[in-house]
Amino acid sequence: MIELLEIPHYKKMRWKNGEGYTLEIARSVGESLDEFEWRISMADVKSAGEFSKFNGMQRFLTVLEGQGISLNIDSELKYLHTLQSVSFSGESGVYCELLAGQIRDFNLIYDPQ
Repeated sequence: MIELLEIPHYKKMRWKNGEGYTLEIARSVGESLDEFEWRISMADVKSAGEFSKFNGMQRFLTVLEGQGISLNIDSELKYLHTLQSVSFSGESGVYCELLAGQIRDFNLIYDPQ
């Protein structure tokens, strides 16, 4: 069963690392951040920091608004500007730096199986 919510009804959830919030748009099943096959969300990233890990999952991230971010993904540096995307393992060590102020991103986290 898929639950797609209207914008005012997006579920606001604290990040696994506790450093910010995600607006959950849709997910396969479950209520927690450990119980789903796929999940679509948006987040406002306001400061540098480490990404939460989602073991066994794959991640796809797109910068929707803002000047962009740099991501250090397992010691490989990636720069993303508005509407640029990157895919990486949910198990990767990821550290984010803002290029020029906060950004809003789109996230898809899914089980590749």
